[in-house]
Amino acid sequence: MSELHARRSLREGFGRAFLVSITVGLLCPMALALAPFDELTLEVVSVGVSPEGDLPSDAQFTPDGSRIVVACWVSQNLTLLDPTDGSFVEAIPLSGGPVALDISDDGQLAVTANIIDDNASIVDLSAGVEIAAVGVGHLPGLVQITPDGSAAVVGNTFDGSLSVIDIASKSEVRRLTGAPFRSSGAVSGISGKWFLTYRDFAITPDSQTVIQPNPDGSEIRFFNIATGTMTAVPCSPEPSAVAISEDGATAVVAHRISGVTVLDVASQAITAAFDVETNGSELQTVALNPAATLAVVNHIGGVRVVDLSTGAASAVLGNLSNPYDIELTADGAHVITANKHGGAALVDIVGETTLDQYTGLEVQFVAVSPVDTRAALFEAVNWEEVAVIDTAANTLAPVAPVSPGPLPEDDTPWLAAITRNGPRVVVANATTDNVSVYDPMTQDLIGTVPVSAWPFDLALTPDGTLAVTVGRDASAATVIDLESLTATDVPVGLNPVEVEISPGGTRAYVATLNQGLHCFDLTTLTPISSELTIGQIDSWLPPQLHPRPERLTVSPDESLIAVSNDLDEDISLIDVATWTETAQIPLPGKPYTLAFSPISPELYVVHEQAGALDPDAVSIIALGSSPGVTDTVELTERFASTLEISPDGSTLYVGTNLDVEIIDVIQRQVTSLFPATNGRVTGLHAESGGEYLLVCSILEYHSMPELHEGTFQVVHLPSLSTMDSVSMDTLPAQLAFEEGLGIAVMPLPPTDELALVGFYAFTTPTVRWEIYR
Repeated sequence: MSELHARRSLREGFGRAFLVSITVGLLCPMALALAPFDELTLEVVSVGVSPEGDLPSDAQFTPDGSRIVVACWVSQNLTLLDPTDGSFVEAIPLSGGPVALDISDDGQLAVTANIIDDNASIVDLSAGVEIAAVGVGHLPGLVQITPDGSAAVVGNTFDGSLSVIDIASKSEVRRLTGAPFRSSGAVSGISGKWFLTYRDFAITPDSQTVIQPNPDGSEIRFFNIATGTMTAVPCSPEPSAVAISEDGATAVVAHRISGVTVLDVASQAITAAFDVETNGSELQTVALNPAATLAVVNHIGGVRVVDLSTGAASAVLGNLSNPYDIELTADGAHVITANKHGGAALVDIVGETTLDQYTGLEVQFVAVSPVDTRAALFEAVNWEEVAVIDTAANTLAPVAPVSPGPLPEDDTPWLAAITRNGPRVVVANATTDNVSVYDPMTQDLIGTVPVSAWPFDLALTPDGTLAVTVGRDASAATVIDLESLTATDVPVGLNPVEVEISPGGTRAYVATLNQGLHCFDLTTLTPISSELTIGQIDSWLPPQLHPRPERLTVSPDESLIAVSNDLDEDISLIDVATWTETAQIPLPGKPYTLAFSPISPELYVVHEQAGALDPDAVSIIALGSSPGVTDTVELTERFASTLEISPDGSTLYVGTNLDVEIIDVIQRQVTSLFPATNGRVTGLHAESGGEYLLVCSILEYHSMPELHEGTFQVVHLPSLSTMDSVSMDTLPAQLAFEEGLGIAVMPLPPTDELALVGFYAFTTPTVRWEIYR
């Protein structure tokens, strides 16, 4: 059973406390009826093999260059890598999720800023343990240890304050106000994970003063660490980043759009101001060479080198669309720049030339060795990888690309299914190209199976013996025996994105991005028919911002297949017996998801309408000799990609960005609306007795990931009231439910977890009130 990490309320400071009741224990054998709901319980399972290094957010080499220390936000630890080959060394658990770290000059201690948890961890790197977690202000996102090692200064990004931590007493001894921060970040449409960065402050070598540009004003602020007093020096607008020389005499501030300011630190006076176009887009970055004669600032398209004696600026170097980080190499003559959306560049700042570019990863940040030519490039939000590189030959030569944690990892679970026999929970993990299988009764990982690249869809046979996945960057479907956990690839067309298994469990149907439909036998694992050309399916990802649609479905009698062709804005109907496309039915906008009626010859399609801002709609297609749209039911909201049909076929439930809309099939109209707790619906299940509807929903994305929230509700349909619910501080991507077990599963991609919800008593209930991660 996974450890549940206690944490502060994610909504604390935003209006209400946020607590989750969690019952821990082993699930009892279950009956088929869903009752009583007052026994609703939640268990959270971390995917993968611990320790993991999930969502690397900051990294530094130790002062002797022997280790790379990586702050991992989601897995709440520091992972240590060997820079000679990038291999995993150890993981140090923390009391919060770190987004920033600093290492003392003697290499003995690290301090992390744990943004959601409102604390800072003090870590003994030689012993590999956290020795204290010190409470600080709200949303700490930056940290620096003073050069003398006596204190750490933490930037509290929500409070606009600086917490001064005394290392010896392991306590906050002072809080300095008036320190505004500006952030930027990247969000992954694949994993739903956020990478956040804040422009750092600087601490003078005498450990007395913090220098911080005020990005919301036209001033540079000097804070006295000992007394808390602040002096503001007027400057050009939007100062955004600061660097200080090794001797502490000079500081350079770069402005977001235009300007480089030079300051004498002792007198806190501006000595030069150059009108240099920086145009750093979101956040400006600056690096300063050891002699304090050259500054490097980012610019759309690359970086510029500024001569601090004349103000002359180089051409734009590096050929990067959006440079995001600039790190000076140990020789002081080069910088490595990270491009927010892909790659990195090595720039000679003396010769003002681009020496090399790296395109192997989407690099968000860089760590550079202080003693040799090695560096590490980090891809944080999508694939969570690090490339260790060597610049000895003036190139970004890779030593080894590795994962921040030990393999195998099971990262970004976004699709899940449940078998009754076994039982088994089967999870497709997007960014580690594998499928993990769990025992839901014990929450134990049974095994992990590699699959074709980037598993994009998942289906199980009705008897629960086989799972089939398709990978968007592959040309095969992977069939997994869930007993032996062995996998077999079956060739299909390039870029398969949808898979559906026939009701009888004997065939698998696969649709590709290349307008092809394939069919193969699940017993012999051989093709049954040749590729059939259909319409064009869109290639967009199934991100957290939008629930994953079902774009391929098989009729209950297995005579018809329907495919929603997103780009063509129509529906293909295929006769299975003749393996021919019998109709293409146009729609006024892009179709999201579709389903056959269980009782009548009808197909229901959720789709956009012609107007870009119009509510979505459900079209009812009559099947037969001349299939076509007979009725269209307009919804009240948009983003309606989740569709569920009542077992008796009388009612449609459509999840939108705000509610569940209930459609009476006979009346052909929306008869009632049920507001989802968090807004956008990502999963629905209509219970077979017709009395309950299970709903999972997410709070829409915000720039602050602490506002992420998901809820699982049990809705009593006759009264349209919530019978019970559980909350999550992350975003459930989908809902799978097995009535015979009474277990619902929701993959949680941003935190690499599964939420298991049971509807029955545990054998030895122990109620704990915790915020889990």
